[in-house]
Amino acid sequence: MANVFKKAEVFFAALLIVFLLSPTIQTIMHLAPEATLYGYNDPVPEKPTHYLHGFFDKSLQQWIEKTFTARLGFRAYLIRTINEINFRLFHEMDNTRLKLMTTKQHGLYSNLSIDSLNYDIMHKDALEKKYQKEAQQLLEVQNKLAALGKYFVVVIASSKAYIYPKGLGQRLLVGGDNNVFNRAANFGAILKASGVHVIDSGPILRHLVHTEKIETHPVSGLHWNYYAACLIAQKIVQQAQKRFPTMVGLDCGTATRISPPMYDVDVDGYSLLNIWSKAGLIKLTTYPTIIAIQNKTMNWHPKMVVIGDSFSDQLRFTLKKANIYAHMVMSSYFKRREVDNPANGAVNLPDDDKPCEPKLLADIYASDIVILEMVDYNIYRNTYGFADYFLKYA
Repeated sequence: MANVFKKAEVFFAALLIVFLLSPTIQTIMHLAPEATLYGYNDPVPEKPTHYLHGFFDKSLQQWIEKTFTARLGFRAYLIRTINEINFRLFHEMDNTRLKLMTTKQHGLYSNLSIDSLNYDIMHKDALEKKYQKEAQQLLEVQNKLAALGKYFVVVIASSKAYIYPKGLGQRLLVGGDNNVFNRAANFGAILKASGVHVIDSGPILRHLVHTEKIETHPVSGLHWNYYAACLIAQKIVQQAQKRFPTMVGLDCGTATRISPPMYDVDVDGYSLLNIWSKAGLIKLTTYPTIIAIQNKTMNWHPKMVVIGDSFSDQLRFTLKKANIYAHMVMSSYFKRREVDNPANGAVNLPDDDKPCEPKLLADIYASDIVILEMVDYNIYRNTYGFADYFLKYA
């Protein structure tokens, strides 16, 4: 009998050791695809080329520590397990970066989107007065750029709550989800009334959802999908062609339903959950069939500057795939500068020199089209400082 207990002790001890070593075994043996733990770990630095040198300058120790935390330790397993239980019970997740919640109808929403819509409702009158002043400032920017022969347009991107408020209800929206946009401040309408060239994606995409039943935001994501972004890129081109009739065009073609790749922006919300299962969130979403329009009378490729946030990425993808521009400078929040020159077949690495504003101003002078993109919850950031800087130094 004592022998049986001894064997049982050895067995359970071995089982415990295997259990504790399972993250390390998984990393070494690649028994299952590794998934990044988003928001909990700092990036793992590059492994030092020379271990001895790395030991003395401490880069080897940093690499070992970060690698253990991210890949070899049991911490990631515990985080995913706790997150899985929490999300299944409460349908919400307090990530280290932002709060996420889900509805049966449309999947994941971020607190940034919902809080912004609530703020627009609660402070409508004050915001509309503020927007009037900003509209006049942007009109001045537009007029200055027009005098230089350039086309300027403001694009208001839409987060999920601004397209799919239904289902959020009294618990998440002030006054519930009925007649939401009659009760909220509308920056796009004020810009349009002031004479600013604006493409407000909210009404466009809500109309698309209502009339054609086409999904504009993936269940698993926090950004708009590629089809919605393509439609807005198409609007940008169509408006710019009024100023530049020989400019090449694009068409978004047939909307197709595709399962998004797990590394794609369409699953960015799901990735932030850091859970084991797919939680019913990985579903088909809408992609465009991008068609470039170019002929003898439409063959000019403009130089573009795009100042925006992460919602600009899919606009850029569309414009690039349709071969619209000859040269593009992308600026995130008017703080970074990235150059894309299709003629070279390469994208320059982001230019992090400080300050980059003088370079961006030079880019604007050399461009034909200037696009200022702001998602609804970034409108409060006052054009990322672009309008103030341009009017002061241009």
